[in-house]
Amino acid sequence: MTSTRSSVSWCPAPGLLSTRVDGRLTILAPTADQPLALDDSAAMILELSSGRSLEEIVDTLLEMFDVSEDVLRHDVDRVVEVLARYGVLVPSAKEAGR
Repeated sequence: MTSTRSSVSWCPAPGLLSTRVDGRLTILAPTADQPLALDDSAAMILELSSGRSLEEIVDTLLEMFDVSEDVLRHDVDRVVEVLARYGVLVPSAKEAGR
């Protein structure tokens, strides 16, 4: 990962609304105009994000799935980038004190 996202601990945005629609997690961030439907992988990354860094999320997923670390790291980085851009993930409170 070439971004600073890898060392930041993430958490779901305060006020995030979520529900399951047709088996998919659908979320609405407080700053979003429209809901965002997540596939199972993105939903799992969101769930694992509470106070964890990208490295910790990747390590957890590597224990669960038989997948290349490089591929997984790239995929997690992309998902976190998108979720952060949509206001779904924010740096955790401990990051604010740095």
